Amino acid sequence: MLRYFRRLEERSQELGNHRRKHVHAIDKHGRLLIDRLEESGVFDRVHLRQPAADPPAEMDAVLEAGVGSEEKLVLLGCYYSIQFLQLNLRSIDILRLESVREPDPAGVYREFVRGAGDDFLRLVGGYMARVLDLHLGEEERPQFVICSVGTRLHQDDVDLGIIDDGSRARATLNRAIGKLAREMMRWASVPDFYLSEHVGAEGYAVSIDEYCHRLDRRILDFVSVTEILSVYPMVGSRPLYERFKKKVQSRYYYSSKRSNREHEGYLRGLVGEIESLLLWPHEPERIQPKEDLLRLVAGVTSAYRCIHRLDESDAWEAMRKLSRRSPRHRDAFLSLEKNYTFVEAFRHLYQQFSAQEEAIDLTDSNEQSCLQQIAQTMGYEDAGVIEAWEQLLIRYFQHVRYGRAAVRSLLPGITDHIRKTTVFADWFDRRRPDAEQALSPENLPLDFLHRVRYFQGIKYWNDLLEALEDERGELLDRFLGDLSALDDAQREQVFRYFAHWGYQTFYTLERLLVIFGRSGEKRGARGAFEGMNRAFLETIRGTPDDVRRLSTVFVHYPFMVYRHLTLLDEESLRSFREKL
Repeated sequence: MLRYFRRLEERSQELGNHRRKHVHAIDKHGRLLIDRLEESGVFDRVHLRQPAADPPAEMDAVLEAGVGSEEKLVLLGCYYSIQFLQLNLRSIDILRLESVREPDPAGVYREFVRGAGDDFLRLVGGYMARVLDLHLGEEERPQFVICSVGTRLHQDDVDLGIIDDGSRARATLNRAIGKLAREMMRWASVPDFYLSEHVGAEGYAVSIDEYCHRLDRRILDFVSVTEILSVYPMVGSRPLYERFKKKVQSRYYYSSKRSNREHEGYLRGLVGEIESLLLWPHEPERIQPKEDLLRLVAGVTSAYRCIHRLDESDAWEAMRKLSRRSPRHRDAFLSLEKNYTFVEAFRHLYQQFSAQEEAIDLTDSNEQSCLQQIAQTMGYEDAGVIEAWEQLLIRYFQHVRYGRAAVRSLLPGITDHIRKTTVFADWFDRRRPDAEQALSPENLPLDFLHRVRYFQGIKYWNDLLEALEDERGELLDRFLGDLSALDDAQREQVFRYFAHWGYQTFYTLERLLVIFGRSGEKRGARGAFEGMNRAFLETIRGTPDDVRRLSTVFVHYPFMVYRHLTLLDEESLRSFREKL
C-alpha cells in the first residue's frame, strides 16, 4: 500500500505546487492510517487506491479506527488528502481520454466540470460534518445548516453560509466552527465566511430572523445576494434550509403581489457590475477567465433566475431551464452555456496544473508550458508550427467573445424588467392611470432622497436618467422646479447626496451633470448644474482609483465628458484639473 502512495505522489507531480500539502499529509500519516485500519478490522471498508463511491461512509470507518480525538482528526485529514488527489487525477484522466474520442467535446467538458464540482462538494461536505461532530461532542447544539454559496468547482477555498436558529447554543456552534476552520486550513480547503461577515454576524452563524432584520433596513451588496441565491445544503438541517429559502431567498424573486424593493436593488447592482465588466479594458498580454466571462455569466443567469422565479443553484441546469422559460432568449442561453463550460473547464485545469490564481501572463514561458498541458488535456494537438496551446487560446478568445456578445443581448431583458417594476415607475411611466396622482404630492428631489436610501452602492440608474433626458416628458421640468422651491439648506443637502450617490459611478454623475447643464434655458437648470458640480468636486479625492474610474468613463464616453467640461467656468475647470 505504501508503494501505491508513492505512485500517487508521483502522479500528483503534474498538479501545481499548491497540492503539495496533500502529498505531505499522506507521506507523513499514510503508514499510521493503514495500521489503524488493519488493527480495527475496517481496512476492507475503505478505498485507498481509488476514489470512493461513498466518502462519508468511509470517513466513519476511518474515525472508528482512530484512537483519541486528535488522532481521529489526523487520520481523517490523511484520508481526505488521498481522496482529494484521486478525485482530481481521475477526472483529468477521463477528460484526456474522452476529449480525444469526441469530435465535438463540448459535452465532455460539461461532464468534466460538473462532475468535478459535485465530487468535491460531496467530499468536503462529508469531511466538515465529521469534524464538526467531533468538536461539538455531547454539548447542546442549535439547529443549523452549513451551505455552499459559491462556485462548486473552486477548490482553493470553500464559500460557506451558516444559518442557525438563533438560540443560546450558538456560542457552542461558533466555537466548533472556529475549530473546523482551523482543521480545514490544515488538511482541506480554506473556508470563506464572506456572507456571514457582510450580513453583520458577530460569529459565523446568522439566523433567519437576523437576515430579515438586516434586509429590512438596507440592501445587501450583490455579491452577498448572489451567494444567498446559490445556497446548497452540505451539512445540517434540511428543514432550516427550506425555511431560509422561503423567508430570505424568496425576497429576490419577482412577485406581482408584493413590493419588489430587494429584487430591484439586486438587479440594479448586477446590471451595474455587468456593464462595468463589459467596459473594462482587456489587457492583451493577460487573460483572466473570471473577469473575461465567468462573472458575467453568473450575473446575467442569476438575474434571469430572479425574474423568472427559477429556484436552481446549478449553473448549467439554470441556463437550460431559462432557455425554455424565455423562448426569445433561447439561442443566447444555449450559446452562453457552451461558452461558460469551455472557459470554466479551462480555468479549473489551470488551477489544477499551475496555481490558484485568476490572472495568466501569456508572455511567461512557464505559463505557456502550463497552457500546453491544459491544451493537451482538453484534446488539442500540435499542428505543424502551431502548438496546441496556441490553438487553445484561439478557442478561448472565441468563447469569450461569443459569450460576452450573448450577455449583451440578454441585458435589455433585465433593464426592461427593472423599468416596469422599479419603485420609481411612477416617475416616468406617464401612461399609468395613477401616474399624475402618484407624482404630484411630493417634492421630487426630496422624494428621490427618501426612496433611494435603501439602494446604497447601486451603479445602474439609466432608466431614471433616460426619463430625465426625454424631451417629451415633464419630469425634468418638474424636478428642476421642485429643486428651486427648496430653501438653500435643503438644496445643498440634495446636491451633497446626489454627489455622494453619483460617486459610486462616475458615469451616472457625469450624465446627470450634462442633463442639467444642457438645459440652461429651463428654470433652475444652471443653478442645479453649478450646485451639483460643486458638490461633485468636493466629493472626489483625486485618488488613483478616482483617476482610473474617470479615465474609463472618458475612454468609452468621451463626448459626454467633453460636454461636461465645456460647461464649466474657469474656476471649476481649474479645480477639476487639480483634483484629477
